[in-house]
Amino acid sequence: MEAYNELNDKIIPENINGYGRMHIETNFIYEFRIPTKASKILNLNSLMNQLKESSKFSFDFRENFDKKDNDLFIVKSIDQNLLDKMVEHLNKIIKPASIKLPYFKYDKIRKYLNNTKKQSKLEKDNNIFIHKNQKLNQISIYGLPEISKKILDDLLKEIENLDSKKIEINVRSFKAIIGENGKTYKELCENFHGEIQLDYKNKKIIFTSKESQIEEFKNKIDKIQNQYLKTHKIDCVICQSSLESPFQLIMCGHTFCKECLKGQILNYSSSCIICNQEFCINEIRTILDESTSDLDDVCSKALNNFIIRNAIFKYCDECNEIFCRETLIERYCKPCDEKITKEKRQMENILSENFIASSFKKCPGCNLHIEKNHGCNHMTCFVCETHFCWLCLFTGNNSDVIYEHLKKVHGGIFDVPLDLV
Repeated sequence: MEAYNELNDKIIPENINGYGRMHIETNFIYEFRIPTKASKILNLNSLMNQLKESSKFSFDFRENFDKKDNDLFIVKSIDQNLLDKMVEHLNKIIKPASIKLPYFKYDKIRKYLNNTKKQSKLEKDNNIFIHKNQKLNQISIYGLPEISKKILDDLLKEIENLDSKKIEINVRSFKAIIGENGKTYKELCENFHGEIQLDYKNKKIIFTSKESQIEEFKNKIDKIQNQYLKTHKIDCVICQSSLESPFQLIMCGHTFCKECLKGQILNYSSSCIICNQEFCINEIRTILDESTSDLDDVCSKALNNFIIRNAIFKYCDECNEIFCRETLIERYCKPCDEKITKEKRQMENILSENFIASSFKKCPGCNLHIEKNHGCNHMTCFVCETHFCWLCLFTGNNSDVIYEHLKKVHGGIFDVPLDLV
């Protein structure tokens, strides 16, 4: 603005054309970035054409500008105040009803929307688009503001009202449960209010819902399977039925139904259930039929699990990119680390070293760093399931052995007597 004030309307020195004055126009810009599907719901292209009638603004609309199914809607004006008012007006139209959630809540809503086909029904019935951002654990609903806000509120209430009652049913035929073109599974999702998870690896179906529906659901599953197995031969180990669209795995040669493998992968299990051989990425792409969103979801989950199990890798605390660290106290990737001041880095290193020394120990079974922040001194590694004593790293076959050790060697299962805690 200083340059603008200095140069605008300034007299130009004499030249062959005589005297003149310099005139400068400023352009203030605001950008809206939204998913392409949301753009279509909001009809932004049409909105832009309507707004173009105003001479006080200029607009630009770029579809899929980042090649990631996101659109860019740009507003320009020479008047900052006018632009602010326009942005405020557009925000009422474009801005979604959003909420950031703790991971466990976000994951619960995500699974609920996917497994019950609730998302597609809500979007179709209300002309909205539900965007799930796994990186931010955020749910955003695009559409008419009053409708979007109501649906988001209803969705959160619906999730809260779901009981945590869970039942696992042994499956004899996944194909019977899925049905032709997924028809049977779709009917199950529509008729039973809750979360249905197909565990292909352990041949189980897990149903989470209100207790009143549990028994009815179990009887329905048994009935479906009994009827199906009377007339079908079992060839596929996953669905316990005859092979349809057989797919032979490259690495181990075992053959399954392609749809069964797809369901297994979408449930974040990417290894052969017979020999435990991991699928290669080309197999996963083929099985998922090049579905980019499914592949991204599977890869993201696999990557997170890999990082959890390999402490050498970490998300940078500054830019959130993954990097390989040499020591456990490293928190930043090299580019970010170079930007941080020396004093700040020294202080963080001291705090990190003290924190790791006091709060972390290596699992005697797999060397994974484990944190203890409360509870007794019996620990169980979530990766290798080794039972061990936090104080001396003594290992045992089960929790009883560790508790006996703690009482005998350390005088109790806690650091101090319970009456002093």
